[in-house]
Amino acid sequence: MRIHGIVRIAIVLLMDFAVAYRFLGTQPAVVITIAFALYGWLGEYIGLLKDRAISIKRLSEYERTRLIRAQECLCDDVRRHSGANISHLKLYVIPSDDIYNACAYGLRSVAVTRAVLSCDDMTVCAVLSHELSHVFHMDAVFNRVIFANIAYKVETLHGNYNTK
Repeated sequence: MRIHGIVRIAIVLLMDFAVAYRFLGTQPAVVITIAFALYGWLGEYIGLLKDRAISIKRLSEYERTRLIRAQECLCDDVRRHSGANISHLKLYVIPSDDIYNACAYGLRSVAVTRAVLSCDDMTVCAVLSHELSHVFHMDAVFNRVIFANIAYKVETLHGNYNTK
């Protein structure tokens, strides 16, 4: 499952390297590619901080129990259907009342809004499983790498435009 996400990210980073190498040379191409990859990886923690996500360890007993029960249910289903182990999944709560909202932040972090926890167990599992699909496909990491790519190109074009 993760292979699809890894391949997408690798292709984008290789293309970034090739373009940067063509126009800037080896060292700048390596630096740019590493910067994009680091942003894709570390952006998970930046996003969690930006959204003020609360770790499962700091939640009330009720909220912690709801999330752990949903994660255990999903662990069994995922293991049975795909053989993957999701026990490493880190769960967070976003202090927001947006109902049925959640976010996959990267390689292993998922957050749900507080309002999701007021729903029944099946809904909590459904929301988590949807976000889990984003984690499996590494969508958040891919999106950050693409964003860094576009932001760099826009800044470069903007800088070139202003110097003319």
